[in-house]
Amino acid sequence: MKTNISKTIINLKKNNIQAYFTSGRDELLNLLNDLIPENSSVGCGDSVTMEQLAVFDYFRKRGDLIFYNKHREGLTREQKREMYLKKLQGGCFCQRDKRCHCERRNHQYRRQWQQSCSDNLWKDRICNAFVMIASQFDANRMHVILVDGNYGY
Repeated sequence: MKTNISKTIINLKKNNIQAYFTSGRDELLNLLNDLIPENSSVGCGDSVTMEQLAVFDYFRKRGDLIFYNKHREGLTREQKREMYLKKLQGGCFCQRDKRCHCERRNHQYRRQWQQSCSDNLWKDRICNAFVMIASQFDANRMHVILVDGNYGY
């Protein structure tokens, strides 16, 4: 494993965030199967990366989950809003962050995001929120999975 990936995993674990490295899609899906218990509710943000890694298909096909799939055809705006609220309250929320550089100091990380996301006011931007999580009290609450490869934008 590359040094920067190992360092990132070590730093996440120091902050009570579980971290994993997977070599690709199959290993990722097996890990998700191990991490997400039966009868869990699962929500996801928009992500080309997760689409390319077949994570959405995995959730759709896994019959023992409640998957808040906002990409189902025919959903009204109100149904999507209700689903959005439910997925934030659910047991598992999956989101990608291609810019996870946890070895950087917080102010550098914040500046990078502000320049690439928060300060951009054009109508077609793909990010609308900036959230930084420094650590967790419960070491089993948050899991970060790093996937080898070049995905997304």
